Amino acid sequence: LAFHVPLQILRLSKYNFFLLRNLLTDFECGDDDDENLRSTKNLHLRRLDFYLNRYDEIERFLITYSGPNFKASILKEKFEYSFIATNLHIQRFEAFTREKG
Repeated sequence: LAFHVPLQILRLSKYNFFLLRNLLTDFECGDDDDENLRSTKNLHLRRLDFYLNRYDEIERFLITYSGPNFKASILKEKFEYSFIATNLHIQRFEAFTREKG
C-alpha cells in the first residue's frame, strides 16, 4: 500500500488537472478585446501544464523507485525528493507479532 496509494492519488490528481485544463482550453473568452480575461486564462493554462509535467516526472520517479522516498535535509534541493501535495498524508505502520516457542 505504501507504493500503490500515493501512485493512485497522484494519478487521480493528474486526471483532475487534465479535466480542468480541457475545460479551461474550451472556455471562450468572449470579445477579442478582453485581454485581461485571456491573459488570466493563459496564466492558468501555463500553471496547469507545469503541474501536469511535474506529476508525470514524479510518477516516473515513484515507479522507478517503487514508492515515495524519505529525504535527508541535505537532499531537499533534489527534484526527486521534492514534495507534491496530494492532500493525503500517509504514515506507514507495521504491526506484527512473533510467537516464541
